Amino acid sequence: MARGRPSEALASYQRALAVRPDCVPALNNRGVALRNLGCPAEALASFDAALEIEPEHLDALNNRGRALVDLGRADEALRSFDKALAINPHGARALNNRGNALMKLRRAEEALGNYEQALALEPRAADAHNNRGTALRELERYDEALASFDRALALLPGNAEILGNASHTLLDLGRAEDALANYDLAIALRPDYDQAHNGRGNALARKRGAGELRQSHIPRPLTTTRGWR
Repeated sequence: MARGRPSEALASYQRALAVRPDCVPALNNRGVALRNLGCPAEALASFDAALEIEPEHLDALNNRGRALVDLGRADEALRSFDKALAINPHGARALNNRGNALMKLRRAEEALGNYEQALALEPRAADAHNNRGTALRELERYDEALASFDRALALLPGNAEILGNASHTLLDLGRAEDALANYDLAIALRPDYDQAHNGRGNALARKRGAGELRQSHIPRPLTTTRGWR
């Protein structure tokens, strides 16, 4: 899994479960591999199987919530994160991922509170700084959002998604030249990054005086870095 080979990891977890079907860590890890392979429904079934054996397994509760978000069931995901936080109120991962679910529900103010709680516990969590920035941008607090993306990039240099979010925010602030430079960096890092290509087009149009772009034309992703496992 650490080497980015979830298919091989999945085969290993399946072999472990063939030996011991009630192995909760293997069930949880199988779910993570399935989610990474783009199979959230199968991942959810694996997390549910783990929780049937060990109802308070924090990793499985957290990962179950993330799979539910993938499936568009953010309300249910909140319940999973809330259960994890009832067991461990200082769970920075669950707080960050709960914020992601709230963003899916367009509850940016509440999400911001969760991200800030997570950062109080884990100040160097780049994902939470990035996610905090997206919530601030949704609330049209652009200068604060940009500062949050800058902090995330200081912790995780060269991350294309964070660069893209910073670029979108620079464009919100009318800084088309700076946005264009950031989009170019993001695309160099990840040539298939469609939101960066779209944003770059908006920046070029703004720079060339093509008229005021409607805000809705500027991409507004919710959370582009991964939640915590």
